[in-house]
Amino acid sequence: MLQQHYDSASIEDMMAYRHWHPESEKYGGGDSLATRLFLGWAIQGVVQLEEHWYAGTRRVAIYYFELSRADDRVTMPVIANPYVDQLIAQTGLAVVMVGEYQRPQREIDMESRV
Repeated sequence: MLQQHYDSASIEDMMAYRHWHPESEKYGGGDSLATRLFLGWAIQGVVQLEEHWYAGTRRVAIYYFELSRADDRVTMPVIANPYVDQLIAQTGLAVVMVGEYQRPQREIDMESRV
């Protein structure tokens, strides 16, 4: 589980506090992800990547972050941008293409017991 710890200067560096909710926006931005991390949400597991290619040369990448805080969980789709790419690189998060991630059997077994 990855949880970023931010000091008061880093939230000011964001320049904006961005709320995101899956029922109001299909995708979030890096600023929305940074806000959630600042508020204590933690990245769980593997980040999934979905790529869309337009005209064969223009790529749009969407990362799917599994976030949790206390008993709340949400999947946050975030359009790739330099902040998100840097966060992934600096923290060493594992990234797999959508549909290629296989949850460990141990996790599946634990959920079935609940």
